[in-house]
Amino acid sequence: MARKDNYILDRWYHSNNIVDPFLSEADDEEQAQAYLKEPRMFIESFLPVTHYLTQEVIMPVKLKRLQVVVYDVLQTMRKLGRPMRVVNLKNRRAGLSYIISTYIYTFARFSRRHRTRVVSHLQESADVIFGYYVGFHDSLPDTMRPPLGERKKRPGSIVIGNDKNPDQAARHKYPGIQSKIFTGTAENTRIGRGDGYNALHATEVAFWTDADSLIPTLKKNVPPTLDSIVVEETTAAGMGGYFYEEFHRARKRMKNNPRDFEVYALFLPGWMDEFCQEDLTKEEEDEIRESLNDYERAMLHKYHGVTLNYLSWRRTEIAQNCGGIKAIFDQENAPSLKEVFVSEGRSVFSPQSIEFLMSRTKPGTLGHLVSPAPPRGRKPSPYFVKYNPNKYADNVEKHREEARQNKLVVYRTPVPGRKYFLGADASMGLRSADKQYGEMVRSKDLDYCCACIFDEYYEEVAFFRTGMMDPPTFAHHCAAIGYFYNEARIMPEAGNQAAGWGLVYELKDLYTNIDVYEHLDHPSSGKVKMSLGWPMNETTKFILIGEAVHVVDHGCGMAQSYIDPWLVHRPKLKLYSKELVKEMSSFAIAKDGSFGARKGHDDTVIAMMMAFISLRTHWKRKLSRLKQQNTTGYQTIKQFNKTVADDEEYLSLPGSFPEVEWNKSRHY
Repeated sequence: MARKDNYILDRWYHSNNIVDPFLSEADDEEQAQAYLKEPRMFIESFLPVTHYLTQEVIMPVKLKRLQVVVYDVLQTMRKLGRPMRVVNLKNRRAGLSYIISTYIYTFARFSRRHRTRVVSHLQESADVIFGYYVGFHDSLPDTMRPPLGERKKRPGSIVIGNDKNPDQAARHKYPGIQSKIFTGTAENTRIGRGDGYNALHATEVAFWTDADSLIPTLKKNVPPTLDSIVVEETTAAGMGGYFYEEFHRARKRMKNNPRDFEVYALFLPGWMDEFCQEDLTKEEEDEIRESLNDYERAMLHKYHGVTLNYLSWRRTEIAQNCGGIKAIFDQENAPSLKEVFVSEGRSVFSPQSIEFLMSRTKPGTLGHLVSPAPPRGRKPSPYFVKYNPNKYADNVEKHREEARQNKLVVYRTPVPGRKYFLGADASMGLRSADKQYGEMVRSKDLDYCCACIFDEYYEEVAFFRTGMMDPPTFAHHCAAIGYFYNEARIMPEAGNQAAGWGLVYELKDLYTNIDVYEHLDHPSSGKVKMSLGWPMNETTKFILIGEAVHVVDHGCGMAQSYIDPWLVHRPKLKLYSKELVKEMSSFAIAKDGSFGARKGHDDTVIAMMMAFISLRTHWKRKLSRLKQQNTTGYQTIKQFNKTVADDEEYLSLPGSFPEVEWNKSRHY
């Protein structure tokens, strides 16, 4: 047997064939082109798959329905003469990493000097995919398994070539296929720099810590040739981030021009997988049909692929593997795009509220405030200047400086007589580590200084967000915004961190209308103690989050209250900032019970909560004054209803940007 193996190996060392060293060159080339033209023929015949439950090696393979969809998409783009570019939003255990790996391996096996780069979010995942390629190669018949070359001290790499041939002259004459496959993780931010590839497989992109800068660099290294492959695939990780933006950008291009697009956006829901089904008897089907809830009936009516077998499997999966929590199941098996991005884990805000708010976001007007020195004894009167991106188009440095100054997004201009409220969350502007499911992960993102401005009817009127800004400078910006919006009431975060106290310390010398936190000095004394700003700690954070959840759920019409009159009659919440809603979708309860962003930041959400707590104090005082004027609770609520109805006439007041240029002499 060893003699036979050595004989086959020697034939590979002295042959330029690709498929089989015993074939003639013409037949070998013809067979290689046949496999490249229809890779499925090679995949189903020679490449095994391991069952994820039984660990049984299955060969020959019959591709699953979802795998066939991915395969057909790649083949269709190739037949249309386009580079294969796919962004794939998948469900767990669909076997899509397998079909993508087999497709790429087919090109690496039957093409000379083919280079592949595989990048995953974790080393364990990269090792699994590397094991795929090793298993593919080892499973080939002896006469179709070319030798592997030296890895050259690069772990996680495969070189298909004759580098180990002891005959140096033959090694130069017959180098072999010389295809290379490299695997690595996104934790290495310098991965793939300076190298060129024919195929890029980026897996679990939504969980990369620096995808915004790493993915574009990797994609630039793949030339836009006919057989080049770039596949970005992942399960959902909430709204926001690189993959969320890239996926929706590709979907929009496909919708606007279905016959001419560069990237195919592919979403594969769990109900399309034939393995997500349970075998049912006639009696079991009747039992499930009678016990369907409204959501399951809607799924049956809306999605033609949803069956009673799938719903039975879904119920079992939720009960056994998701702790009975539907949101955890939907994180990886949501039936539609609307749900998949807002159903990740234990979100603080309900997915329905996030979907409602996201559908109502809109762009604002970007610019900055200019605050001339006021006369003696008068308060500052800042005015707004719109951002002109073409102002310094010829000067890169001035253009960047101008872009850095314009961080204020205005949705509605101030209306005389209306009250406004500003929530502020300061930071030191340093690079930070984010909390993700109770674990600390590396991040190159910046902490942000954020301010959210609302009018007294819970409508967002402006939004400020910037990084690399110290607390005293941020205090000057908050004061200017406050004066611009009719001396808005500012509630700054004054936590145990240095940034919060630095903001309050500077702001108290610049501004007078600062909200306070009232609390008992000691339960036995009954004395109320007041401090500037909102002290952020474990106790007050629960108060803050509880108020925010009430505001969002009631403001979106997702909950009702018959106890607090203000909760019954408060106007609809109006959030216009897409960045804010994205952070809300990622704001969740971690494994250790703490609150924070799963990925990215929560600075904007904290600023919004600060504004909400200040607004609640404002309306409680308003309701208290009405109680003093009326003798009964019924009269108080009746008068309160009339007050809210009268106040809601603000909708007819001016508050949007006119078409003409701003008059800089006009102050507010």
